[in-house]
Amino acid sequence: MLWRRADGDLLHAVRQGLTTAGGQPSMPGFAEQLTVAQSWELLHFLRAQAAGQLLQLSGSWAMPVALPDMALRCPGQPWQRVRDLQRQRVRLVGLEDVQGLLPDPRMLTLWLPPEGRAVGAVLPAAVDCVVTSGTEARQALRWLTGSEALQQTQLLADKSGWLRARNDRGADSWSEGDLVCRLADAGAAVPVNTVEDSLTRLLRSMDSQPVVYVKGGSLHGGAGRRGAPRDQAAS
Repeated sequence: MLWRRADGDLLHAVRQGLTTAGGQPSMPGFAEQLTVAQSWELLHFLRAQAAGQLLQLSGSWAMPVALPDMALRCPGQPWQRVRDLQRQRVRLVGLEDVQGLLPDPRMLTLWLPPEGRAVGAVLPAAVDCVVTSGTEARQALRWLTGSEALQQTQLLADKSGWLRARNDRGADSWSEGDLVCRLADAGAAVPVNTVEDSLTRLLRSMDSQPVVYVKGGSLHGGAGRRGAPRDQAAS
């Protein structure tokens, strides 16, 4: 229901409550206890938690999940938050050690350092930005992934900000099996090219299976996307 109902309907339900078909109250409204901003935060939390549970139960995100809008430090760039990264693929890494990670011009690399880890002014060569909202970012990602362990996690977001792939092996070895947000019938969407590496094939799969935002929910497939900004994710 969190994805099938229009955002306005969900907000109205939180603030004004729900009634049965017979007109009897079935859930109280919380307009007096919550501001509008807090009501949106509650809905974002519910969606994030549901997404993580779906991922753990089924091994995939049955509905699209956006990369959380996290605070960043990007030396030499004006970006201050994830929502500033327009139309770019993003790799989010929670690796403890990123020294062995190679720079990759196909995407921007965001690093979520381990808790308590101090990061100097100069970032490792493979890192474009460091996530500065560490505690909040870790909590949002735990909800979205349904997992407490983020130290070996890498996530890929497409050019529209949707999270599409996850790699918990803590290495640069990717495969199309890491695509956890895909079309149900898109198993052979991208032909195998032995010249390409596995990450390139994975990125091509993401690009060939875009996510379309529609009123009242989000569906995989189609040629584009409307609405659904990055900051509609858990934050």
